[in-house]
This record gives sequence, structure tokens and C-alpha cells, in this order.
Amino acid sequence: MKAALSRPEDHEDADDLSRRRSYFTYWKKRFGLQLISTILLLALAIWRLPQFPQQWIEPIILIQFFLVTLMLISGSDFFRSGFKALINLQPSLDSLVMLGSGATYGYSLLSGINLITQSGIPEFVNFYFEIAGISLFLSTLGRYLESINGAKNLEALSDFMKYLPAGGIVLRGGQWKELPVADIQPGDQLRVKPDSTIPVDGVILKGESPVDEAAISGKSRHIRKCPGDFVAAATTNKGGMLVIKALQVGSDTRFAKIIKMAEKLTVRKAPLRELTDKIAAVVTPLVLSLAVISAGFWYMQGILGRNGGAYTLVFALDIFISVLIIACPCTAGLALPLAVRAGMRVGNGLDLHIRSGEVLWRLSKMNTIVFDKTGTLTCGKPLVTDVFPGRDEALFLEILHTFAVRSEHHITSALLEFTLKKGVPELPLTGFRNEPGFGVSGTIEGCSVLAGSLKYLEKENTALTDETVTLDTQLKQQGKMVVHVSRDRRWQGLVALSDDIRKEADPVIFELLRNQIELWIITGDSQKSADLTGQLLGIRNILAEAPPGKKADKIRELKSCGKIVGMIGDGINDAQALALADVGISLRSATDLARETADLVLLQPDLKGILNAILLSRRTVRKIKQNLFWAFFYNLGGIPVAAGLLYPVTGQLLNPLIAGLAIALSLVSLAGNTSLLKRDKKLSRLPG
Repeated sequence: MKAALSRPEDHEDADDLSRRRSYFTYWKKRFGLQLISTILLLALAIWRLPQFPQQWIEPIILIQFFLVTLMLISGSDFFRSGFKALINLQPSLDSLVMLGSGATYGYSLLSGINLITQSGIPEFVNFYFEIAGISLFLSTLGRYLESINGAKNLEALSDFMKYLPAGGIVLRGGQWKELPVADIQPGDQLRVKPDSTIPVDGVILKGESPVDEAAISGKSRHIRKCPGDFVAAATTNKGGMLVIKALQVGSDTRFAKIIKMAEKLTVRKAPLRELTDKIAAVVTPLVLSLAVISAGFWYMQGILGRNGGAYTLVFALDIFISVLIIACPCTAGLALPLAVRAGMRVGNGLDLHIRSGEVLWRLSKMNTIVFDKTGTLTCGKPLVTDVFPGRDEALFLEILHTFAVRSEHHITSALLEFTLKKGVPELPLTGFRNEPGFGVSGTIEGCSVLAGSLKYLEKENTALTDETVTLDTQLKQQGKMVVHVSRDRRWQGLVALSDDIRKEADPVIFELLRNQIELWIITGDSQKSADLTGQLLGIRNILAEAPPGKKADKIRELKSCGKIVGMIGDGINDAQALALADVGISLRSATDLARETADLVLLQPDLKGILNAILLSRRTVRKIKQNLFWAFFYNLGGIPVAAGLLYPVTGQLLNPLIAGLAIALSLVSLAGNTSLLKRDKKLSRLPG
């Protein structure tokens, strides 16, 4: 129960997905309760308007009192939060809701007692229970609308848990036993049957089998794994029996950590709420001051004997409460969610998946963008551009093809496509080994074979000529990736690949620079390749040969300098940087988990979506500010009436009709202003 009643900021460090989901359930239940109560309140209010029979006054007061009291209990969060902010001298929007609805409830209660007991106090003859109820209902509706997107995001995350098995076959006491995942410890040996999901991160001890890494990489291509190779939790064994040694289990696995990062994004505190609180921090003391000044003015008039001393302390109290009632911005809680939901709908039409309203806010403030290179600025599909075989071209291609079949490097598909077109056969390879960052090795027909970088061949004492070294340098200066092949320490040839820059990248980068947005390329590729891409696109800030941890460190550094940072990436290695950035941006072609870690997903394989998203965010934030203006305008405009400005002329103060009219006009203005976003001609002309 405690978790269900907690506020979103209470979950910032929570690990339990169900506890976070309870927050969204919390507001859903309260919205349903207050909706029913509000409908009954309005029905009773409408019924007592035309020629209301006085004999029904007592039942109506008692029924409305019961309904609003129930709503006050249901909406106690606003009072608790608002009071806490008020006593800390940092009033928030909840403080205004608390003062307005509380004053309305108190005034109506006094009026109800006055009417039922026939005490004859002329200042307390109107009751506004329905106004107090509507104020609480609209505030609750705003929170409920804010929570809907978070609930959808959490449900999407929970779908990823299907990849994880409930247990595994573990060697304990010399026997293989089926144990739940919670009982598996690092160092345990596990047996993984064919077509079974691997439950832990580990290293293969025995067996050789293709492994489907779709849960991690987003691609269903099977990677052949041998003894000594790393395997990740949630991937699937698609071949023979494997025996693995557990390295990381449970929440420490790579898969679990990525999900945890994505979960934290769903409960990120909304900076948009801070915008309304800043406005409330100014309006609240202003309203309280006007209420005190107005009440004091009329009380002094009574002391001075004006109007025959009719301006009593009770009359001054009536003035004080009336100002608080009319000043309550009942619709302010809707100003944000209405504009945000409209912006997200427009975003869907522009093929932008925007995770939440605060993403739009941060996008509008973003002044720095970090690009991953491969698959983001480039097409992500390398193509073979140059082939320089040695003396035996057939042997060179056969070795290259044999390694391409087994390797999991991102250029493998291009090499396979090239060799398959030539009908190259696969040779029997044993002892396959992968050395990340260098290359691969193995044995073919008793001969040692290698494929990888020039540094790798030099490290393994391969005989290289000056011409080969010069050729390698020339190709790398062109921004190409070079793969060399050797057999028994003799160079057999090389192949060069190039990943073309996206055709839309140049105009997009130009437009971003024109808008004075600082741009970075942070990539794991070589310095020369990154420098060439930067030169072609006009990006000067480059960090190359950066592993995932270094990417994340750079994001932290940029943020520490006060920059609002957006990160655009598409791979599992970008997940940490995407989570740390103020706005994580991913492409449709990204891995599933990378997409879930991102705040914004470009559903079209086109970088122009970044420009669309920035423009949409700025237009949406402008609508939010306009909505906040209309939410406060009518209520603040009614303060002079509630303060008694017209009383000497009309003999009336605030009445239910004026309070209800202010709410109605605010709602109409909010709805009308928000609808204009969908009709924004500039947004409708944007390229998809």
C-alpha cells in the first residue's frame, strides 16, 4: 500500500518494476473515483440552478459535502505536497490547488452550516462544493494523463523479460540439477541444451554451437561460439550442448543492466512540472498578499464606520476566502498534458516516437549533439571497395570467406556478400579464436591462418613488404577499413571496405550548425576514419577509438559544463551513453534494447527526423507556455471582483456563476489553443 501511495520521485532509485508501475495505477484509480464524484456534483449543481426548491437545500448540501470530502481524501497528495512546499517558502502548483480547493471547501462548509442552522450570516449564503470538486478532478486528470505514457513504457519494458529463463541446469555436488536463476552463483558450471536460452553471462568451457543474439544485438543472425568465447544472458543456443562458467548472474548481467537503465528513464522527474512550480512560486504569494490586503481594506472600512459598519470581520473573511477561491488555477494541471499529448500525436505523424513530455522540453533546450558514426552518420552497411590478393587469389578468398562465416564483427555481412557472389567455398576451420580489436585466427589443414588489422599481423610476426604497409596507409587515409589475411605468417592479400555517409547527413549537419548547436562525433572507429567523416561533414569535435565507458565519460564531461546534451546512437554499446544524455536519440534500425533506452526514436531511416523533432519540441513548449497563460488568466482576472471592487455598485461579491465561468473559459481556451498545434502549417509541411 505504501508503494502504491508514493509519489514518482520516491521511485528514483527503486529497482522493482512493479513498484514503479503502482504509481501509474495509483493515479488511474483516483481519476476514476473523482470522475464519478464530479459527475454527481455537477448534476446536483445544475439541478439547483433554475427555481431550486428550498426544501432540498439540506440534502443537497449534505450530499455534496460527502462527495467533496471523499475527493479531498482521494486528492490528499496535492494537500500534502502543497503544504510542504508552502512551509518551505517554495510554493508549487500543488500549493495553489491546496489553497484554492481548501478555501472553497471551507467556505462552502461554513455556508452549509449557516444555511442548515439558519444562523442568518449574510456573507455565507453561497456554497461552492462543485468548484472545489472540479479543481481536484482537473488536477487529478492532469496527473493521470502524465502517467499514461509512463505506464506504456513500463509495459514495453516488461515484454523484454520474456527473453530470460526461470532457471538453469547447474553442476552441484557432482550432479546436474535444475535450479532457479536466483540460486545460481558466479563460478557455477551450467549446461545449456540446444534451443535453450542462456540464463547468465559466462564463458564457454565445453562445446561449440551457433548462438542467436537477437535479444542483445537485435539481429537474428547466428554467431558461432567456441570454448573461451563469451555468451550473454537472454541469448539462445541454436546448436549442440554447451557447458559454460557463470561470470555475472541476475541483476549483474548485461541484459539486466540495460533494462534497469531503461526503467530509470521512465521515472525521470519532469522538468515541465518545474516550469509550473516556478510560475506558482510567483503567483501564490501574490494571491495571498492580495487576499490579505483586500480583507484588511474592507475591515478597516468597517472600523471607520463606512456603510453603517456593515464591513465586519466576517465580511472581511468572506473577501479573503473569495480571493483564494477565484485565484485557484483549476485548469493549470491540464496545461502541460494537453499540449504534450498533442505534440506527441504530431510527432507520430512525423514518424517520431517521443517517450514523454519532458523529452520535448529537453529537446527544445538542447544545445549539444553527440553522434555515433557507424550506422548513424554512415549507412551502417559497409561495402567492399578494394581487393588486393597475393599470389594465390583463390586461397585468399577461401580463407576470407571461412572467417566471415564464423566472425561476429559488424563488417562480416559485407564480406560474406562479396565472397558468396563469387561462389567461394568454406574450408574446414578448427581452433577459431576472436581477439576483439585485432582480428580472428584459426587452423586450416594444419596451417595457421589470420584475418584482421595490419597491427594484428605484425603482432603475429607476419612477413610484410613496404608496399603492403604503404597500401594499408593509403586506404586508411581514405577512411576505409582494411582487413589483411595471412597463412603460416605469409601475407595472402587484403580487402578494403567503406561505409558511405548518409545522403541526408550533410544538409542536416549544416542546419544544426546554423542553429548554433555544438556537434561531436564519438566513435569506436579509428581516428583517421573519424577525422575523414568529420572533415566531409564539417564537424570539428571528434573523439575516436572510444569504448562504451569512454563515450559515457565524455557525455558526463559535457553535461558538467552546463550543456544540454543529445546523444544519437544505434548499438548496444551506445546504451550507457544514451541513458546518460539529456536526450537519448535512436534510429529505427537500432537494437531493441538501444531503442528502449532512448528518449526519442526516429522511425524513418533518415536523420532529418532530428530537425523535425527539435522544431516540434520548440512549438510544443510554446503551446505549453500559452496554455499556462490561459489557465491563470481568467482566474487572476476575477480577483478584482472577488476582492469587492464592484461591491459598492452591484452589492455582490463572488458567486458560483463567476467561478464556474472562469473554469469554463479556461478549459475552452486550453482546448482551442492546443488544437492549433495540430494545424501548425510549418509542422504539416515538414518532410517525414
